[in-house]
Amino acid sequence: MDDSGVGIGGDGSVAWKVVVANVRKGSVVSRSEGYGYLQEGVGETDPGKAFTIGIKMPREGGDAFASALAAAAKDAEAHCHDPGYRVRFPLVIEPKNEDQILITWESSPVTPSASRPAKKKPKGKASSKAKPVAKTTARKTAKKPVKKATKKKAGKKR
Repeated sequence: MDDSGVGIGGDGSVAWKVVVANVRKGSVVSRSEGYGYLQEGVGETDPGKAFTIGIKMPREGGDAFASALAAAAKDAEAHCHDPGYRVRFPLVIEPKNEDQILITWESSPVTPSASRPAKKKPKGKASSKAKPVAKTTARKTAKKPVKKATKKKAGKKR
């Protein structure tokens, strides 16, 4: 069952959302670049798994979309022996359709490891009453006197 994916669509511009069930530690990058913004990462998955790609039929121009998709399928058939050839087709970005394109996959199961320890169950009896958490306010911390550091002169004792 697919548990990870990316949704791309329109929100008046272009919106994206990525959810990954098992992310490789240290692989996530999200930073400003000179030309825009870069976001990337690695989702762990087992060999032999596949992407599922879904595209919502457009609200308007369904016939033109179907024709473009059929032409892309013919292009794929013509290049089926050209590894790396990219099949393309146009898709109008629809406003307020934030998951217009959905690509999903099944991640590898997350297993406890040294870098991701298993959660330990608390020892002892579970209490039905939650204990209140002490609150610290700015007012309480402001009342504490601030001690100034003093320098001791070398050779003299106080």
